[in-house]
Amino acid sequence: MGLNLKRVFLLVGVVSLSLMLAGCWLTPVTVDPNLRAGLFNSSVNKPLGSWIAPDGFMEDNYYFPIARDTSNNLYGLTKNTLGSNTIRIYSKQPGSEWSYSSLTGEFSNPDWMDITVDSSGIVHGSFLNLSGDYGLYYLTNATGTLTTYKIATGTSYATRIAADGSGNLHITATNILDNVLKHYWTLGSVWQNEVVGDGYFATAHAMATGPGNTVHVALLNATDSTLVYSVKSAGLWQSQVVSNNPYNNFFLGIGIAVKSN
Repeated sequence: MGLNLKRVFLLVGVVSLSLMLAGCWLTPVTVDPNLRAGLFNSSVNKPLGSWIAPDGFMEDNYYFPIARDTSNNLYGLTKNTLGSNTIRIYSKQPGSEWSYSSLTGEFSNPDWMDITVDSSGIVHGSFLNLSGDYGLYYLTNATGTLTTYKIATGTSYATRIAADGSGNLHITATNILDNVLKHYWTLGSVWQNEVVGDGYFATAHAMATGPGNTVHVALLNATDSTLVYSVKSAGLWQSQVVSNNPYNNFFLGIGIAVKSN
């Protein structure tokens, strides 16, 4: 079965941009190295002179994934690295300053965080605790307070979270016991899991949902150093190799975006 999606965008390590058009991957476009260096070196602290980070963010915290709701409120998830590993959810309404709520607990080394906001304005996050049993955690403010749930163990490298059009949550993370990237999703209130595609060992990956509750994943496969695109539609995974020569380094980012129409 061929892939007939309209447009999917992949950004790898802020190095190259690939575009799927009418089911075919076009030749990757290299991003200007000067622009790439400027984005990398300045991070969220005024990249290209346009962004302003929360006060003290660059001194006190880790990297900062953000999400926006339909009212243009911003939310970010990070950890404080000075003296503690406290998890923080930042929020910012238009015209206001950043504020945050803290989550403390049994997390000795929280890392690889991601965040999304569903259509009801509820914040959802995912992160790994890189110690002990290497747990994968889901975090939400649905009850009015920050609450976490452990949904898996033996995970590392990265985690991504997204909500589909029906309000179901999706999380992806690499299982280091089986060396495969796994997809976790909610069916009702119960977390399910499965292997992504053909069972790739993803050292870096990204995930997004699209029309029809499709799940789209881009990953760097450590087994054969390929950039792979996988999509789950109508309950089935399909995969394509986008490039045989990606910059295969899990410290570099990889992003994916799906055009909604």
